[in-house]
Amino acid sequence: MGLEMLEDITFFAHVHWHRYNGGVLFPIEIGIAEVLPKNVPEDRRRTLLVTVKNAGRRRTRGDLRTNMFISHEFSNLPHNYSGKYELDEAERKVVDFVRGATVAVKGLEQRKYFEGLGLYVLEIKSEVVQDCPKFEDLPDEVRRPKSTRRFHHLEHRRKDDEKCSQIRALRYAKFVEML
Repeated sequence: MGLEMLEDITFFAHVHWHRYNGGVLFPIEIGIAEVLPKNVPEDRRRTLLVTVKNAGRRRTRGDLRTNMFISHEFSNLPHNYSGKYELDEAERKVVDFVRGATVAVKGLEQRKYFEGLGLYVLEIKSEVVQDCPKFEDLPDEVRRPKSTRRFHHLEHRRKDDEKCSQIRALRYAKFVEML
């Protein structure tokens, strides 16, 4: 496996989650961005962002502390954020959007989650690009231009959208296109 796998990648995906019930991961925001073939204009790129309702989930004090940290450091979503879709509906939207294509992710927890949806997943760092950079170390070319209104949703308009799942997926999709 390696760089020859790049041509198989159609989407890049990222999920933010919170912890409930004593540490069980639960998705709160799922972002997917298409990896564009050469010579396809940027305005043709397909993206998806779904947010998941978490109302009624039991949180321990440890979960609350962890979610506050995750919200501050990784997602910029409030620690008590509840999204738009029920979990099964959100995951159905993801599966329908991808429609059997190969999805790249970064991180083993990300891989496990998307494989659990029945998707064909490549973990980019271990299977494709061993020196894949961290999000904050991605080249400037994938960070510019800043995201447009097309990629905003209400919660991230209040804060920096750099941590949005969709923006993360979009930037990594652009990184894959550069390889």
